[in-house]
Amino acid sequence: MLARATLHRWPTEGYERAGHLVQDAARDTVAAWAGLAPDVVHVGVDGCGVTVFALPLANMALSYARLAAAANRGDEGPARVVNAMTSNPFLVGGSDRFDTVLMEAYDGRVLCKVGAEGVHTLALVDREIGIAVKVEDGAPRAQHPAVLAVLAALGELPHEMPDSLREFTNRPIRNTRNDSVGEIRIGAERVGARA
Repeated sequence: MLARATLHRWPTEGYERAGHLVQDAARDTVAAWAGLAPDVVHVGVDGCGVTVFALPLANMALSYARLAAAANRGDEGPARVVNAMTSNPFLVGGSDRFDTVLMEAYDGRVLCKVGAEGVHTLALVDREIGIAVKVEDGAPRAQHPAVLAVLAALGELPHEMPDSLREFTNRPIRNTRNDSVGEIRIGAERVGARA
């Protein structure tokens, strides 16, 4: 963001705030990829203090599908972004984080990024499918199993799941005494099945 401000000779002070030229340009770009008018993209503040944009889940998924399609066409910017993220998942997620583990397990076929409040966005790069998952209460405890359940429903879970990824399929629920009192896991029912 600072590089963009410097490149365009925009002021760098307040670059992270809504109304700054950097953030206006970012909102316009996000809106274009998501198929929305910029004025319908809601603006908030992320945990790190930088402007964040709220979109409907369908539009989040659309933007990831469009990114994958553009990269597969060879469009330079999107191809560089997809290649950078899938070739260096550690720089996206960090040590032992779900995004890192998932992208490593899929060897460049999945691009993903965690969001705030239980949101996760993905692209199945080769299939040009965008996915957006939202855990309704915003708690992250079900987020990773939900993402894996969607991948399973699409026939995209590896038959030989690496241990590093398998540990995200079942999560123990512990009480204040650290006793295991339950678990969150991928259900046997297909995604979307009635309870």
